[in-house]
Amino acid sequence: RHRFPLKKIFFGFVILTMIVPSQMLLPSYYLKFQSFDFGGLLSLIGAGPVKLINQPWPIVLLALFGMGYKNGLYIFLIRQFFINMPKELEESAKIDGAGFLRTFAAIMLPNSVPVLITVFIFGFSWQWTDQMFTSMFQPGERYFGMSLPSMIFPAHLKGFNNLEIAALITTGVLLILLPLLIIYIFLQRFFVQGIERSGLVG
Repeated sequence: RHRFPLKKIFFGFVILTMIVPSQMLLPSYYLKFQSFDFGGLLSLIGAGPVKLINQPWPIVLLALFGMGYKNGLYIFLIRQFFINMPKELEESAKIDGAGFLRTFAAIMLPNSVPVLITVFIFGFSWQWTDQMFTSMFQPGERYFGMSLPSMIFPAHLKGFNNLEIAALITTGVLLILLPLLIIYIFLQRFFVQGIERSGLVG
């Protein structure tokens, strides 16, 4: 929305995160989280690097700093949404004496609820069924999203007949889809608005 130096270059880096496959970044991610030192600050205070593998922190940190799964798309959606908002809203707030922060908090943020909910739905659905980051950063843990693929291995299905195997897999699929369906049913109105107003229609 605002102009600042290197704006287009920074946005180019965002687009680059959407183009580069996540698999190419996994080795460097793993090494960083195997011996994590936040910009050298932990070593500076004498704590030293910490191991974050088999903990939820790698996925949380990647999401918070815009480097998580599909984060480039989320940034793109929100950027397009704010660009397409009427400038008259911002000008009216400026005439009423509102500064940058008040304009953002009182006008821009409340109007951006549809795109924020859209990003939440995308983020939740992709993280809920993610196996790549989960298996890489938390290999020693068992998570609900990982349980369905493990059921199809023969070692886990000894003693079950074909009907029981089909029932197990169908139940697993329904349990994984249930939270996504509930969220979409209640938030679909905002989801459609967010897609339309972000300029991605057609």
